[in-house]
Amino acid sequence: MAHSPAMLTRAAAVAAVLGSAAAFAPAPVAPRSATGLRMAAGYSTASPYSSKNSNMGPAFAPVITIFDNRGCKEHKNKEYNGPKAGDENDEMLVKVANQKIPFPTDDVVNEFRRENLAIQSNLDLRAPQITIFDHRGCSRPPKEYTGKRAGTYDDEMLVKIDFKAAQVNSKLAQQVLEQTIGVLKAK
Repeated sequence: MAHSPAMLTRAAAVAAVLGSAAAFAPAPVAPRSATGLRMAAGYSTASPYSSKNSNMGPAFAPVITIFDNRGCKEHKNKEYNGPKAGDENDEMLVKVANQKIPFPTDDVVNEFRRENLAIQSNLDLRAPQITIFDHRGCSRPPKEYTGKRAGTYDDEMLVKIDFKAAQVNSKLAQQVLEQTIGVLKAK
């Protein structure tokens, strides 16, 4: 039975979420050997991985940071301080930390809303319109760009970003939605 790419993607996402949840679940406290029992009895009465670990509360969550400093010459990579492999892997690191996630205050929520509304330009119903001009090989000279020319093929290309009032056309939106659904069903 063939599986669709969307189904496989969904399954991979679920597996990743379950895997990250399992990675941050408290480990069992029971020692597995007599040596472990002696160590547990002699050195400590609390396990650092018990369910009473202060880093496993309801306000904690895994924070994954990916460092990729390959080719960076501006600074020395200080994120990893263990033994080096001697290849390009020394310039990459995946850091997983269980960090306290602060509850957002009203000020934080309001600032977040303000920033997002400003970025999306929804305060005055304006939206970015991106136009790409590619006149490479075209016989007519490009007239969209009026600045200084580079003297290369770059003079025949332009990306124009303009903020214009968003035009709402529900009939056209419905047609595009129906067309998209038709294409998706055909696959």
